[in-house]
Amino acid sequence: MKKQFHSLRSVEDITQLVRVLEIVHELLLKNIHRTKRDVFYTDVKLFKDQKNSDKSIEDVATMLYTTRNATHIVANPRGSCVGRLRIRDQNDIIDLESLGSGSWTISPYLDQIEIIESDAEFILVIEKHAVMQQLLEARYWRRYPCILLTAQGVGNVATRMFLKRLTKELNLPCFTLVDSDPYGHYIHSVYLRGSKRLSYESPFLATPDIRLLGVLTRDLDLYKIPDNVRLPMNKRDIKRTKDLLKEDFVKKNKKWEEDLKLALSKKIKAEIQAFSSKSFEFLTDNYLPEKLTTGDWI
Repeated sequence: MKKQFHSLRSVEDITQLVRVLEIVHELLLKNIHRTKRDVFYTDVKLFKDQKNSDKSIEDVATMLYTTRNATHIVANPRGSCVGRLRIRDQNDIIDLESLGSGSWTISPYLDQIEIIESDAEFILVIEKHAVMQQLLEARYWRRYPCILLTAQGVGNVATRMFLKRLTKELNLPCFTLVDSDPYGHYIHSVYLRGSKRLSYESPFLATPDIRLLGVLTRDLDLYKIPDNVRLPMNKRDIKRTKDLLKEDFVKKNKKWEEDLKLALSKKIKAEIQAFSSKSFEFLTDNYLPEKLTTGDWI
């Protein structure tokens, strides 16, 4: 990465960059963590807007060939996890099977987390918090030994890093459950290979063996999802689908390519909750067990 000094703006950029380097050095020496918002407030007049300090943080991580979390600058926690897993968070042992009606918030301080043991047979990454709550209420991991994760949308850094650690240390198969729409497919791709914007972090965050369990376009007909809960694609959906079809990682996966082409030809999409039109328990009692036992995934 190169920085030029040809303008006042570029001098300001490098000043912000050096300030973030100073902060990272201090955090690592003291072995403490602070949020991106904290970094911005160390010098509001210098950064002017948090997007500028955030950009400098990304630049520093790129320069150091590491992840943002490794600099001890973290984002607010957004992901959660529950299921057949025991971890150690500093001196506390946490059993993710026994959290009452809640789940463990994935800590951004992953350098302090130790994975102790698990008898899970697979990991299921869920796009939506509402669907996570449905599986949590059903105590799904007691019926099917598994670990459930959600980042409530696109996987943030901490969630993706924790997922990669789980799959590597526990050697478990991993699946995504997302909406049957181009945004759901995009979310799966971020877990699979990382985001383009933070491509330098992909080796630390990507889970290349993750499989797309559903909801696939073909599932809508296979499971007889009524037309009144299917939604028409808008122009943005169509463009995103066409963009995905241009990606090499999609072209190399013929089943994935076929499912996206099917969605494009039908110009329809559906949310995970569309299965509630069958029954409130259809997702947990029928769809997921059948998909997992038949190996019907991409």
